[in-house]
Amino acid sequence: MKKLILIFFLFLSVSALAQTKDSVNKSGSTNSICICAPPDTTKKPPLYIIDGKIVKGNIDKLNPNDILSISVLKGDSTTAKYGSAGDNGVIIITTKQAKTDTLKQAIKK
Repeated sequence: MKKLILIFFLFLSVSALAQTKDSVNKSGSTNSICICAPPDTTKKPPLYIIDGKIVKGNIDKLNPNDILSISVLKGDSTTAKYGSAGDNGVIIITTKQAKTDTLKQAIKK
């Protein structure tokens, strides 16, 4: 099966829009749209902050089931707050353990 892939770059922002459509299956064919950024030539990763601590290196060992929330920050405000380390955005991850620890601290006070 061949897929028809259309990519439109939105030059006013850093996003790209990719639409895929199954061109063979005429009955019940589905479309899917993906909004993604163009390739980064600097290969510099975003800054990861897990439970309030800056994490350098690989975060692959983080269990997805332990994650309570994820926030993605981008723009000039990240550079202002985190310096050049935040140039490619900041990903803030809060784990369920951190939420439990915060609750325990609040109860102790």
